Amino acid sequence: MSERLTTILGYATLVAILAAVWVLFGEDPSLRQGGRGERLFDGLQTRVNTAARLILSQSDRHVTLVRDGTHWTVAERDGYEADPVRVRDLLRGLALSERREPMTANRDRFDALGLDNASAIALTLADDADAPLADLSVGTRKEGGAGRSLTYVYRDGDSRAWLVSSLPEISADPVNWLDTTLLSLDADRIASVRLGNVTLDRDADAGEYNLTDLGDDETQAPAWKRRDPARVLARLTLTDARRLANPITDPVRTVIVTVDAPQSSQQAETAQAGGSAADGVIAGAEDASGAVTLSLTLKLFDMEEGHWAQLAAAGASAEAGLISARTDGWLYKLSEGDAAVLMRARSDFLEAVQGTDESDQN
Repeated sequence: MSERLTTILGYATLVAILAAVWVLFGEDPSLRQGGRGERLFDGLQTRVNTAARLILSQSDRHVTLVRDGTHWTVAERDGYEADPVRVRDLLRGLALSERREPMTANRDRFDALGLDNASAIALTLADDADAPLADLSVGTRKEGGAGRSLTYVYRDGDSRAWLVSSLPEISADPVNWLDTTLLSLDADRIASVRLGNVTLDRDADAGEYNLTDLGDDETQAPAWKRRDPARVLARLTLTDARRLANPITDPVRTVIVTVDAPQSSQQAETAQAGGSAADGVIAGAEDASGAVTLSLTLKLFDMEEGHWAQLAAAGASAEAGLISARTDGWLYKLSEGDAAVLMRARSDFLEAVQGTDESDQN
């Protein structure tokens, strides 16, 4: 065989090998290849403020966030307000996200990245005309130091999965998107708390709560324990919400709270200007004389293996109106820790007497 023929056959063999490699491992040229440092969604930064609907789906979970004027709501929770910070962080993350590291193009290996059908979160962002702004599958979050966590994602039309920046933790569970702030009060304004037939009054001078009708042979529990109900109520949060005006069961506990007017002019000005859902209910009485201007009634119901509550506000202040506007017709699920504090009996605020069954003190 001549040298020339040998050379030709060698080149032909090399071409055949390269062609086989391309067939086995090559990428469809019609797909986006992407590049390190490129924005995940080119141009979204200038259009993200037109976003009006965000849909997240994962297996049997589904949540739809809908923009309503200046705030967002959770459709699966009867339009209850969404956490504005969490929504903002996700929209900002989508707009600023960059491709950092190319990953596998083999779909059979997507499960290792949390991008298989059972694990991935499908995300769709649309504008007010329902035109798509962003679509992608979100996989496992790769935690990093100094808040530099990265996320595995895949976009239809891409040649492979990518590790991208700037995306916050994402959930398809509706309860994780609720604005959990129910009350946001200065704890020093709470003048008294009545838990069923137990009343705790705050001593204005000492700033401590004391049991009323304390017997001569009774000793109060430590001050921190007597402060617990006011502490919980001042920063009361919810873990779920639904629109329901009249529960079909009777309340297991009624909590009545009296609240003093705000003492600082700044609080009064903030209240008169109106509080936002993001701030919670901050303050609101026009009268800063210290008179009681707000009464809160919290009814607790034992439902669905948890404690749910209705909150009503009474009083002539702007604060009462702000609270009522948010809470009328809603039922809130409380954390078990908060509910346990609000369900305490009188004996829980007393030092146990040696040799006495505490159940006798309830």
